[in-house]
Amino acid sequence: TGFPLYFRGRRILDAVIETLSKNETYGLSEATDVLLSGCSAGGLATYLHADYVGDQVRQVAPKLKRFKAASCSGFFLDHPNAEGIPVYREQMQSIYSLSN
Repeated sequence: TGFPLYFRGRRILDAVIETLSKNETYGLSEATDVLLSGCSAGGLATYLHADYVGDQVRQVAPKLKRFKAASCSGFFLDHPNAEGIPVYREQMQSIYSLSN
């Protein structure tokens, strides 16, 4: 369409981690155990961003002993669509490339 697309997911994620760690009310900087979770699309995002979030949390939480990620739902299987065509992997690679 000629209009640029802007993705702010990483900035939002970084801002959330910063807020949780710098505001004593939330206490992320004092955490010893952290569980990252999500449902539906957030469940998939949990898996996709677990390593990044874990690295960020380790930087702001020196007492951290355990970081885990668990999807409540939203795990999408790589299998053919109703017409028998395998499209999921290509679609996910495409959206990843578009977003990064």
